[in-house]
Amino acid sequence: YVPNPNFSLNGELYKDVSPIILLEYWYKARYTALLSTKRRDLQSLKKQQWTLEAQLTIVDHRDAVVEIIKKNHRDEARLELQRTFKLTRFQSECLLALRLESLSRSTPEELKTQLANIMEKIHVVTNAFTNINEDIAQTALKLKEEFSCPPHTTAPKYIGYVELDNQ
Repeated sequence: YVPNPNFSLNGELYKDVSPIILLEYWYKARYTALLSTKRRDLQSLKKQQWTLEAQLTIVDHRDAVVEIIKKNHRDEARLELQRTFKLTRFQSECLLALRLESLSRSTPEELKTQLANIMEKIHVVTNAFTNINEDIAQTALKLKEEFSCPPHTTAPKYIGYVELDNQ
């Protein structure tokens, strides 16, 4: 093994870099990227879950909710929704952000169906956290398949010389 003297990592020039070290850096970066993507997906799904749960809570009291929203300023309406329906701050803000027509259109059955779908997606994403290493292995195999090339052998006509190219 001969290190590549023109390679730098972390701002250090002329660092001894082996293929193993490069793989370690790639693995850590890939692990971090997959983990943050899965966390972001889970956070988004949880927000959707909380919003749907808030809508389910108020679905039978739509008129009261509309009245609270119309009578009060935004902060007062948020506090009143939290007190009246025992919602979290996030849930009450989500309800305030929704259009009044969307509050009045949704049926309990539609909301329950949407909530069940979201819960299934949350379950899938949560289970995906345990498969991060398998995802990385699959990515590595795809990269190997896509970028591998067979070794080239050159055999000149004269005897005693064979060049192997391992690129």
